[in-house]
Amino acid sequence: MLFGDARHNDSQIIREKIELLQKNGRYCRFNLSKEAYEKAEEIYKALTPMTAVGHDKIRLGAENDGGYIFLDNFLRDGAKFAYSFGISSYDPFSLDMMAYGYDVWQYDGTIEGPPYNHPRIHFKPFNISGEEYPRPNERNLRRIIEENGHRDATDIILQCDIEGCEWSMLENARTEDLIKFTQINIEFHDLHPFGNAWLRKLRLLKKLNETHQITHIHANNAGGYTILKN
Repeated sequence: MLFGDARHNDSQIIREKIELLQKNGRYCRFNLSKEAYEKAEEIYKALTPMTAVGHDKIRLGAENDGGYIFLDNFLRDGAKFAYSFGISSYDPFSLDMMAYGYDVWQYDGTIEGPPYNHPRIHFKPFNISGEEYPRPNERNLRRIIEENGHRDATDIILQCDIEGCEWSMLENARTEDLIKFTQINIEFHDLHPFGNAWLRKLRLLKKLNETHQITHIHANNAGGYTILKN
């Protein structure tokens, strides 16, 4: 489901979707405590998208998983830097960014080399870490910016799909590093109102809201659904 999609204001459409999910075993309902519902409401507020006046949205990358929605305000002249965190063996996002004249710094420590060889691709075999002193096979945001000579940059594009490590990356990211990114596109993992981890994630989403504004959100339908308060 796309949050903010007008079609989901129609109760009949929502009912049909839920029935379809139930038939396919992709739906679950929890009898949660009042506190859990309140936590869910808080995180929905932290993820509420705003309208970017004067800009359209553009999809970059794959048609399915590996596709990302950005604002079109990066279509401009000047220095063009993009980071792609978590690429595996398939990174069509980088191909699209190169088509717009961007150099792309790819980071993934789970593969030996980049999916595509191109002068504009700068592959780094490191995983992303939020630790101040990461392991030899890891890099944190601060060190990445410094090693790439981007200390003075203010308009880097970031795509981040690092299977849950995004929370650690955000927790230790400095404000002076976050503001170097004009757009940040993150696939968030494990958003559910259970345990103390929920409070940590809510705090980190609020931290991101201090430097950036949300312009788009949608669910990845690779997983199941949890229905809260209908």
